[in-house]
Parts: sequence; structure tokens; C-alpha cells
Amino acid sequence: MKKWRSCSSENLNSKPRICAEKWARESFKDALSYAYENENGREIVDGDVLTEAYFLSRLGVVRQQLAAGGVRLAAALEDIFQGQQYGANNGVALAQRLIA
Repeated sequence: MKKWRSCSSENLNSKPRICAEKWARESFKDALSYAYENENGREIVDGDVLTEAYFLSRLGVVRQQLAAGGVRLAAALEDIFQGQQYGANNGVALAQRLIA
């Protein structure tokens, strides 16, 4: 969870693009590692039919990305609406339940 909130409050408030670019790079890395090859390691090409095994083998990554996005969104909203420092403590518990 700490990794998901690793962009500092200072960057989020003064240079939000830094945080967004960092998170986009993380997502791109996951996409390259998991999305473009089938469950057997073969490149997916137009017209391939994706199997249930493909979807199930990626489900953990999808859940993790959704939880990370939720934590980051919660932190940003807390900063905006409550003036608190970056650190979605309430979002962490929810994210833990989502990926469990």
C-alpha cells in the first residue's frame, strides 16, 4: 500500500503531472508484462480469442491496479476537500478488502 501512495503531497499539490506520469509508467509496465501475451507467453494478435485462463491469470493484476487507483483517488480527494496531507488512510482499509 505504501508504494501506491509514494508520490508526495508536495508533488501532488504543486506538480500533479509528476504523480500522474509515475503512475502511468507503472501501469504501462504492467500492461507490457501481462496484457499483450496470452497465458502461454505468445503475443496476442488481432483476431485471437482470449481464454478464461488468460483472464483468470491477470485478475490479480487488475484487482491490484483498481485498488491502487482507489487509494490514490481517495488521497487526492482528501487533500482537495479536507486539506489533509496526502495519505489516504481511509482508502487503505478499503483497498485491502478489495485485493483480499
